[in-house]
Amino acid sequence: MKRIFGRKWLVLLILVGAAGICLLSWLKMQSAVCDGVYALSSQRDDRIFTETDIANIEKEGIDLTYTQQVYPDVSNGFRREEIPVFLTNENYAFFTNTHMQEGAFFNGMQIDRKLALMVLNEAAAIQLFGNRECVGETVFLNEVPYQIIGIMAGREEEESGIYIPYSTKDLLGISSLEISQIWCRFPNLADAALVMKKVGYPIETLKLMQIDLIKGVFEQRFFSLLIIAGGYAVFLACRSVWKWKKCIPRIKAFRQDGNMDTKWISIIVLQVLGTCIGIVLLWKAVEIAWCVPPSYELLGGSWREIFYGMMDFYLLIGAGLDNMPLLPHWNLVSILSAAVYFYFFSLCIFARKPDREIKC
Repeated sequence: MKRIFGRKWLVLLILVGAAGICLLSWLKMQSAVCDGVYALSSQRDDRIFTETDIANIEKEGIDLTYTQQVYPDVSNGFRREEIPVFLTNENYAFFTNTHMQEGAFFNGMQIDRKLALMVLNEAAAIQLFGNRECVGETVFLNEVPYQIIGIMAGREEEESGIYIPYSTKDLLGISSLEISQIWCRFPNLADAALVMKKVGYPIETLKLMQIDLIKGVFEQRFFSLLIIAGGYAVFLACRSVWKWKKCIPRIKAFRQDGNMDTKWISIIVLQVLGTCIGIVLLWKAVEIAWCVPPSYELLGGSWREIFYGMMDFYLLIGAGLDNMPLLPHWNLVSILSAAVYFYFFSLCIFARKPDREIKC
């Protein structure tokens, strides 16, 4: 009894722990970026998005954001610091789900008026002033005074960063925007292809990545396997009541004295519950890993993109993501899940015999 009880508690901890990790991963993925965001960049390293390109996309009613990283001299009036500065627009905070700890992010009206304003993340505020309470202070970029209007809420392992309106680039001696990647919101991939074709960017010339799927797809698949492992553990922890030849459960629900054998029934219920959990989670793993491939292309040929492709067991070529056949994209995660499940299932049916006579 003690050995079985300890094993069941261990199984329960594995299952609950895996479920908790998966939930935290899902919440982290949900808070990383808003839904329906696509990152667009050119296949050619020398092809960039200009202000005219961005204006043409915005004319189609598409929300977008971008950043251009620059390195001006940064000073708080007493000492200089090496902090990257990002030129962006008013949509940046929305697209990245950025929460403000103090103050606010700059808006479209302030951008149009070319006001010298800035927003710091928490790491930059501490680096410049030693604390987070610096709204209203002045920071000099190339000796041009910028007023701090907001402090972003801190994130784990965050590097210092300063965000300023792109319209103030002239103050820093920057003649034009040179954006290598923009983030846009599209209802679906077909609309993305249509809009980009209108503005002179055929979809086949772009590297297209759906940000929310990229951030979550690997974590979802990995932690789905953890939960399935917990389901297997529950299934195996229950004592087998499967008849070896007929594979039919035969339950002895009542003792000879006529009283209900609640312990034996609870074991049966746990076994059935564990089986159902395993089947449902197996189906979800197959659905995530096979039927819903991530909507992004890995066409650049760099070592990082090839590595990501190997991790995901996909290498998607072309832009016809909505018409991909299912069979060629059956991947190793689904096969592994199915193999493990049916292996343990067969063990429970054929390898383990009831430890007592079971009567109907």
